[in-house]
Amino acid sequence: MKKLYVCLFVFVNLLLNPSFLSAQVVVTDSVIREISNTLNSLFNVLKSGDVRSFQSYLLPEEYARYKVLFEQNKEYPGFLRNFYQGASLRVGHVDSVLSTENEVIADFIVDFPGGESIVTRMRLKNDNGSIWKVKKILADKNDQGEPSGEGRR
Repeated sequence: MKKLYVCLFVFVNLLLNPSFLSAQVVVTDSVIREISNTLNSLFNVLKSGDVRSFQSYLLPEEYARYKVLFEQNKEYPGFLRNFYQGASLRVGHVDSVLSTENEVIADFIVDFPGGESIVTRMRLKNDNGSIWKVKKILADKNDQGEPSGEGRR
């Protein structure tokens, strides 16, 4: 009986430990609509080559990764218009990020007229209401957008 109490005590402590409690976004239809609206708006900005508006969809740390491209490459707007010409967007899987408040990972899927598709995974953060911004463009399906060791317990 003593083992049962010890096991129960350990189990309850693990559940109540804040590092195990999730503050994650619950991905509801409403959240998926918000993400879809944001990503569709972002896609329209890319198709138009509007680099200045594109910047507004990125959080500062992600903007810093592309700053030189945005600010010094005068041909980038034309490249974007040409690259996305005739393409369409699908929003793929949207999933919450464990133990992180107000963040999700979503698949940004671009379908090109020739039949090719490109999937870009993005970690998005919501700071105020229905506005989501790109926190990080992820490398692959295993990338969660966290520095090494962070968020892993």
